[in-house]
Amino acid sequence: MALGVLLFLLASERPAHAYTDPGSGMLIWQGVVAAFLGASFYFRKFVYKFFGKKPTDTKQE
Repeated sequence: MALGVLLFLLASERPAHAYTDPGSGMLIWQGVVAAFLGASFYFRKFVYKFFGKKPTDTKQE
């Protein structure tokens, strides 16, 4: 019974009394890109530690 009521409430329409600025999508996109780039710079040291180049012996004789 409760599942039926929940499904009915989720499926029924309700009027939206809100305004979304047209620039909101770009603001969200900018936040996603900034979070990805920030995380990539932060985790770069871990990637180099585990997958980076190994120090090589460059002694010339």
